Amino acid sequence: MGGDVQLLINKLFPYRTDFYQTYTHLNVSVFLKKTDKERASIIFNPTEILVDLPTTDQKRYKATIPLYATITPEESTFTVMGTKVEMKLKKGNSPLRIFSPMLDVLKTNMTICLLLADGTSWPTLRNDEATGEIIQIGNAPRV
Repeated sequence: MGGDVQLLINKLFPYRTDFYQTYTHLNVSVFLKKTDKERASIIFNPTEILVDLPTTDQKRYKATIPLYATITPEESTFTVMGTKVEMKLKKGNSPLRIFSPMLDVLKTNMTICLLLADGTSWPTLRNDEATGEIIQIGNAPRV
């Protein structure tokens, strides 16, 4: 009984991604139907995300996403839904100095340092994408 053996190989496909941000988080969506929840894997690192999303119909989205800025991996999560995978990335922390008028009243020279999300706006998700920002060096001429 002769016959051809057909190997099912997961094909890598690019899928649409989108993101929006709040002061403390990035919400990233990968639009991919039929993601296999059991085999889906997303590994969060401070400067990149390793994404491996196989589907039940033998497709796969696999990528390393270099991030525009740092995130806090321990506080980042993902959820697999019917038509997309959502990631909630906690923006990286940096020291923020707070000067309180109350401290002046108390005549102290204390500076309170807290570790908070710096609220930096990300113009793009990836650090290898063009941002469209116009960078000007020097002073504008006076008219």
